[in-house]
Amino acid sequence: MFGIKNRLKRWHDADLISDTQYQSILDYETSKQQGRFGRGLVAVSLFAIMVGVLSIIAANWSYIPGTVKIAVHFAMNAAAAFSVVRFHKLGNKVFAHEAALFIFFALNLTMIALIGQVFQIEGNLANACFLWMLISSPAIFFFGKTRITYVPWMLAFLGTIALGMEEYMRQFDDFWGFSFAYVVALFVPLGMISAGQFSYFKDHKPDFASMFVHAGVVLLTLVATAAAQMWYADWAKELPKMIKSAGGDPHKIGQIGVSYSSGYLVLFGVFASAMVCTALHAARHKFYTGSKDLQAGLTHVFVCIAFISAPILLPTGKASLLAMFSFIVYWLYMGWFGHRLGSTRIVSLAIAVLALRVFLIYIEAFGSLMSTGLGLIFGGVFMLTLIVAAKKVAGLITGDMGGHKS
Repeated sequence: MFGIKNRLKRWHDADLISDTQYQSILDYETSKQQGRFGRGLVAVSLFAIMVGVLSIIAANWSYIPGTVKIAVHFAMNAAAAFSVVRFHKLGNKVFAHEAALFIFFALNLTMIALIGQVFQIEGNLANACFLWMLISSPAIFFFGKTRITYVPWMLAFLGTIALGMEEYMRQFDDFWGFSFAYVVALFVPLGMISAGQFSYFKDHKPDFASMFVHAGVVLLTLVATAAAQMWYADWAKELPKMIKSAGGDPHKIGQIGVSYSSGYLVLFGVFASAMVCTALHAARHKFYTGSKDLQAGLTHVFVCIAFISAPILLPTGKASLLAMFSFIVYWLYMGWFGHRLGSTRIVSLAIAVLALRVFLIYIEAFGSLMSTGLGLIFGGVFMLTLIVAAKKVAGLITGDMGGHKS
């Protein structure tokens, strides 16, 4: 409450809102806080009861027959599903509805694990998670209303993809495994961003659509940032080796032999496909005419694809300076991207990342000096100076942004 009160006071003093608006907003925010302490105590009490019940069950787990375990768990799933439908029909119990849906989502996973344990089914965690997402996602899509369920689902979705890659990339040789990872690194974020643009999601599930877009952009940004580290590898030697080693078993899709030119064309085809798909999606939406934010987002997608693909399509020897330069250029661009969007958070993050990278460059260049106490002291003072300077620069930029808006 103190944060919103301070912001309202600043807006009121700057004549951005009237006295009536000030009081109305304050009353609304105050009403939202009422009962929070009581709800918190209820949640803690229910959590304590749940932990107690689980402890009793765990103490007697080995004595409970498998069929009884599954029957009781199935009844819990059914009760959670019934609660979801019931609260969905009522319409005015959003928190209870989302809590029931989250419990149903979690119980589906434990049900799969329990069946596997009781019947000793051979399998792996990736397959279990794929099944979990398959049977749970329709309920999340249809009944989900807020981030209480959307965020856990998104984390589970990304975790399932990671587990699937770890499990199934073993079937590929080095080249095809690398190509598969390249496809996933580009098309999973692009698919998430595209899914967030579906008219159904935007009209009926705006929070879900927004989360898809933001998660896709964040994931693409992280991949582009990590791609800068690929310049440290000697791809001029490693890439031909990977392509040459491809083809252990021609009957397996992950073991197909290729020539160097064909292998390079495969990688270039992934890059070209990502670019073309992005351009076609933008063309379908008339290149987002009238929305500067979406146009900035489109530019960001193209830039990320280029930075991710550059170390792969332009194989060089070990290029430490190019890795540093690529990283710094990318985050300078991120600062511009945040400035264009009017996002002080992105601008501040870009400045902080650049300051940290400059400090790491100093450590890499003068690592031997840092082994002495004097070097450590100097390094600490240097870092503090960078932080102070970064804050001042951030203040100047954000101040300029505010002046530009007005």
